[in-house]
Amino acid sequence: MVVLSERLPFLLASGSIAIIKPNELGVLGIIKFLDLIKKKIKKLPGIINLIIGDKDIGHKIVKSNKTSMIDFTGSKFVGREISIEGAKLFKKINLELGGKNPTIIASSANLKKAAISIIKDFTGNAGQNCVAISRAYVDKKIYGQFKSLLLQYLKKIRFSQKLRNKKNIINILKQLNTNKKYFNSKLCFGKISSNYENFQPLVFENINNKNFIYVEELFIPILILEKFNKIEEAIEKSNDTEYGLSGSLWAKKSIKNEKVLSKIDSGRLWLNGSIYQNYPFLRVGGLKSSGNGRVAGIESIDNYSIFKTLIINKN
Repeated sequence: MVVLSERLPFLLASGSIAIIKPNELGVLGIIKFLDLIKKKIKKLPGIINLIIGDKDIGHKIVKSNKTSMIDFTGSKFVGREISIEGAKLFKKINLELGGKNPTIIASSANLKKAAISIIKDFTGNAGQNCVAISRAYVDKKIYGQFKSLLLQYLKKIRFSQKLRNKKNIINILKQLNTNKKYFNSKLCFGKISSNYENFQPLVFENINNKNFIYVEELFIPILILEKFNKIEEAIEKSNDTEYGLSGSLWAKKSIKNEKVLSKIDSGRLWLNGSIYQNYPFLRVGGLKSSGNGRVAGIESIDNYSIFKTLIINKN
């Protein structure tokens, strides 16, 4: 519903007709949202349309010659399929896909604010958020202090949010338990179990950068901590991923640190801010395997428009 609400105003402003096909597991909130909109636009039937169904319905929408653009948010695997099918009809495709999002905590950061925000940024909605933070690179000078604060605040929180994708969490737990000795040696918060119904946040440190929890988008509340010596190393580690959706930096505000942000290969970045700090007038989108195109912001009206050039002469 969040994704829909940040895109729909600009799509409608472009004069386009919307066909909304949500994940079949996340329909109820969208129905309520559209009911509220319906009360305001009773005189414009057919402008906003909702189709409910499984992936076969989605395939038909993508392949239809009656749809001129596809705006998809989801996994890179489905996004790739949509790109291939859409290309056959030369459709305009806008994709916002997965993320393996980094945060950098510099020695000049407000460590208390950073710790509190990062907890929210990797556990919010049970980690089921495409822009959720999953990797934290911490200056070695303040690593011990930051880690202590992070774990201190985590221990005070009672987590009760549920994970929706049972298949996904069971698969991840299976991999964690298969190599439990290694993961337990790297674990600094939480407990590895096989209870997928009540998954609690996990914090690891110094995970091998080839390991699946370092590489893959997990969509669950897992955070990896790692030290860095120089800021250039932190930037390199942040960019060590096929994704480029979001990221953040915790440091004293300065021109130098703004330049650090510009070197991180992500489409949406925060300086001393949470991933939940967003504004509808800002364009958002990903780089690399996190997608293409930009949505939201006044400029995104162009994204949803088809332009024609008219050269008109007098009789």
